[in-house]
Amino acid sequence: MKFTQSIFAAAFAFAAAAAFAAPITTQGVGVGKHGDIQVAVTFDNGKIQKIDILKNAENPVLAKKVFTDLKDQIVAANSVQLDGISGATFTSKGLFAAVEDAAKKAGVTLGQADKKALKAAVKDLPKNASYDVVVIGAG
Repeated sequence: MKFTQSIFAAAFAFAAAAAFAAPITTQGVGVGKHGDIQVAVTFDNGKIQKIDILKNAENPVLAKKVFTDLKDQIVAANSVQLDGISGATFTSKGLFAAVEDAAKKAGVTLGQADKKALKAAVKDLPKNASYDVVVIGAG
């Protein structure tokens, strides 16, 4: 009897490990400035691999950097503990909430952004830049 239980336990452990080893994609929803933002997030071994924007009603011009740059930063940091995009604060918060919702549904705990991951996410920022107009605040 013990031998059969051992085989069963080993088979169950193998099946459970195989289930967690495969990538999983879940959908999440967050509220942006103009409505819901729906995403599909692919996780592999507890890490974000890919974020697809499925549905949103945000201003395409203002939200462009949220759905490109910020999305990539979330993947690189495996965290939503990042700064949002200036000028698209509510859209940024909606994307963060949607990714958190997907992670919760997948049973994944997102990490705190570490310094190394943040450096990798912002490596493309120019060291020097010049601007014709700088707007600070939007109140």
